[in-house]
Amino acid sequence: MSKVSNQPPSDARTALYRELLEREQILHELIDRALAEQGHPRALRPMLRLTPREIDILRLMSEGRTNRQIGTHLNLAPGTVRNYLGRIFRKLGVTARAQAAARAVELSLLEPDE
Repeated sequence: MSKVSNQPPSDARTALYRELLEREQILHELIDRALAEQGHPRALRPMLRLTPREIDILRLMSEGRTNRQIGTHLNLAPGTVRNYLGRIFRKLGVTARAQAAARAVELSLLEPDE
């Protein structure tokens, strides 16, 4: 018996991915404009763009949870958590979990006790 795949064709996934990237870019531009109007320094703007999901992952990471534990808690694959952490690290300008947690507290993205 053969399995029927629920995955869309690769070219459809690629097109959807490109569209999502374009929409994400537009959203970032709108956020940048809004933050500029509020007087936020340009250097801080990427850090203020963490999504609610990224904040959740950052909070769980700062509690010392592994990628697998974070994934289980949020119903994500460990690889997906790893990808999120890479984006979070880039946005915060850090290279390690401890640096990310400290930077998040510094930017008031997390409370010191989290």
